[in-house]
Amino acid sequence: MALDAPVFVLVHSPLVGSLTWTLVAEELRRRGHDVVLPRLDNPDSTPGTLLHHHAEQVRQAVEAHSRTAPVVLVGHSGAGAVLPAAGDTLTNPVVGYVFVDAGLPVNRATRFDDAPPESVQRIRGLAADGRVPPWAEWWSDAVLAALVPDETLRDRFAEELEPLPLRLFEEPIAVPASFPDAPCGYLLLSAAYEDAASSAGRRGWRVVSLDAGHLHMLVAPREVADALEALSRHLTSGRAASSDRITVQRARYAAWAETGRRVGFGALALAVLLFGVALYWDLPAWTISAIIGCLVVASVSLLPSMVIGYGVAAAEREDRERGSGLHPRS
Repeated sequence: MALDAPVFVLVHSPLVGSLTWTLVAEELRRRGHDVVLPRLDNPDSTPGTLLHHHAEQVRQAVEAHSRTAPVVLVGHSGAGAVLPAAGDTLTNPVVGYVFVDAGLPVNRATRFDDAPPESVQRIRGLAADGRVPPWAEWWSDAVLAALVPDETLRDRFAEELEPLPLRLFEEPIAVPASFPDAPCGYLLLSAAYEDAASSAGRRGWRVVSLDAGHLHMLVAPREVADALEALSRHLTSGRAASSDRITVQRARYAAWAETGRRVGFGALALAVLLFGVALYWDLPAWTISAIIGCLVVASVSLLPSMVIGYGVAAAEREDRERGSGLHPRS
């Protein structure tokens, strides 16, 4: 491999073990890639959040390999939430992020927030003394066999799993303001994550789809390695960096527009409330002044935010219609 080829950092979900990525790591190494395979755990107590603990484990694993080599951070399933924090802790340049059948990070959201209500109810029902049984025990033998048909490999996968602290699902996940600081891609494996993949596409990320299952890395590691190589090539290309800058800029404008709308509609709501107060108190002068002030704030906030919001939506719609490459899916 070229000296400047990025290192693949394959981060497994904190709900399962590192075997998830072991076969893909071996395949990538056979192809000449450098690969780091961090091992995440969930101790009962940590100085900070479990997210911080996991990000530190990723940092330590990467720095044990190299402190300067460029890296592509790859996270499967629950590791998607770890990638932004891990990238923020690294001294290595992060040249790409790949989310594999994973939810997209939302600042201050919990893992429960990203899960269907029935899943949340089920996990809470399994919990006892602040801990949840190992992930493999959540499912029937038939479900696990469908995910990992090889019985020996399935047993190895289950053996390394441990009970999970309930706080893993309840802690708010902080997403650094700088994220995404590098181009992002998405590898869709299963139908359960189609919404996340669609959201990634709307953000302008490269999306690659495989007709597979959630643990396809243990079923067809070569196919997954092929997809990761393709995504890495795209993410480290100049076109991907350009697309990502556009995406980041649009996201920033969209955030400004949303803030403006919230302020504007909040000011309108306050004006309505003050109008009711004014009617009750026979229209005192201070309420009239306050109402006018609220209406001015609403006008100043809403008009620019609506224009910006419509502009962002129109740009994204145009990209989708003309197939510009900002919303690719292969």
